[in-house]
Amino acid sequence: MKCVLLLWLCALVAVSFGYKTGAPASQCESMTPGHKDSKPQTSPNPYTVTVTKNKITPGEKISLRIRGLNDEKEILRGFLIQGRHNNIPVGKFTSSLSLKLLDCAGGKQNAATHSSVANRTGVSMFWTAPTDVTTPMVVNFVATVVKDYKTYWVKTPMANVTVTPGKA
Repeated sequence: MKCVLLLWLCALVAVSFGYKTGAPASQCESMTPGHKDSKPQTSPNPYTVTVTKNKITPGEKISLRIRGLNDEKEILRGFLIQGRHNNIPVGKFTSSLSLKLLDCAGGKQNAATHSSVANRTGVSMFWTAPTDVTTPMVVNFVATVVKDYKTYWVKTPMANVTVTPGKA
């Protein structure tokens, strides 16, 4: 009986603390953290995504950075980011030690999330545009960012990049 109770308590603790090792692929559509007894913020998101270029060509790689909007010291505990075209994740993120890559909506590595809970002031990554673009495409980077367990913003539009065949 004690063993069953202990297992039940461990499962409850795991469920109640969200996704410590990053969001699972099951959250690709909603982009919602697994934080029980909390709701997303409705105030303006204090985080931003900066991109090295906002006009690129198919297959081109750019750098992205998620950080506090007004303060480089703004703590970021977790995130889930996608580049979307017509609300579908596109492109490919490049892994680093601090990222976990997800396969969303039939794509490969088209979303990135944290791989551990840490107090970071920002996170950088690379994203590569799709190679099969034949007409100009606007990619909207959408992110969920977590400041702490009860303070998070869901599916916020953060930056746009235009992918155009030919010269960027």
